[in-house]
Amino acid sequence: MIKNLIWDYDGTLYDTYPKMLHCLHQALADFGQTSLNRDELYRLIKIKSIRFALNYYQQVYGIPADQVNQRLHSYMRAPDALVVKPFAGVAAVLRQVVAAGGVNLLETHNNHEAIAQMEQDGLWQYFAGGITADDDFPRKPDPTGLNALVAQHRLHPAQTVMVGDRRLDIEAGTAATLPTIYFDPDHFTDAPMATYTVDQIAAISPLLTAAEPGDFFELVRKF
Repeated sequence: MIKNLIWDYDGTLYDTYPKMLHCLHQALADFGQTSLNRDELYRLIKIKSIRFALNYYQQVYGIPADQVNQRLHSYMRAPDALVVKPFAGVAAVLRQVVAAGGVNLLETHNNHEAIAQMEQDGLWQYFAGGITADDDFPRKPDPTGLNALVAQHRLHPAQTVMVGDRRLDIEAGTAATLPTIYFDPDHFTDAPMATYTVDQIAAISPLLTAAEPGDFFELVRKF
């Protein structure tokens, strides 16, 4: 039975990509790139990363990647930037984990502002801790952070799942010998090696009560 969840933040707990995409598009436009396809840009940053996208555009168009990245972060911090919200179903699943005696943990490449956002929205109360970019751990897909969380909280690996929206989250979970849930609302199917794939957070709920993986798949079909 799945008891504990280790969550990614961006694109998993919170729908942050619309804000990132909007601010990145603004930053690129400031350096003359005004006709980039938003759908292609989104797919690039979701499957790869913002850094990968900036390096790619630097090679193709000659834009200064570091300067665009600085402009991007200034837009992200602007008071009038788009507000990010948790995905539908997140609060209910978090509460379900705690009510069943399990543990929610965080591992994110975002910094402490991710925790601040969850505190503001009343979600951090359901977490026992976590790792952010401010902590001294290698970035996913390196499993060091996950291994540290499992050891620190004395979790049983077979009962602890890594939940993420990107291939690197699933690769990190696999390397840490944890079951994995690939959250794929866009149906990119970029992590076929995941133990489970869902396209909505609410579909995680049956997994927390299913005795066997087969039971979970039967329940998920109802969503």
